[in-house]
Amino acid sequence: MIRFLEKCYVLFMLMRIARHNKMRMDFEKKYEELFEDYGQDIEHITFEKCHEKQNVLYKKRKDGSEYKVASKPQKDDLGLYEYVDQRCGYCEDDFYGTIWTKTPFRNWWLERSFHC
Repeated sequence: MIRFLEKCYVLFMLMRIARHNKMRMDFEKKYEELFEDYGQDIEHITFEKCHEKQNVLYKKRKDGSEYKVASKPQKDDLGLYEYVDQRCGYCEDDFYGTIWTKTPFRNWWLERSFHC
């Protein structure tokens, strides 16, 4: 009986994820100029616990120590408050990095990657 319930749960979760993926793809298509043109990856977006001190964003490691993830906050095209950690690839015209967007929840940020 437990195995049957587990199988039903897995199937239900897969169906739920499929529905969310469809919503994500429709959302990306609607705002194509924001996501596709800048190479933002919202497929792997996550909530991360970070905190801000004097225009620098910090994240904690599992051992309790903290490290700087980005500095110099900015606003994106929609006016969302965020930090960007941009890196340059080997070709020097290949850029990639991470974007942290502030949410209304204290110390919770949305983290996603980008490449262009």
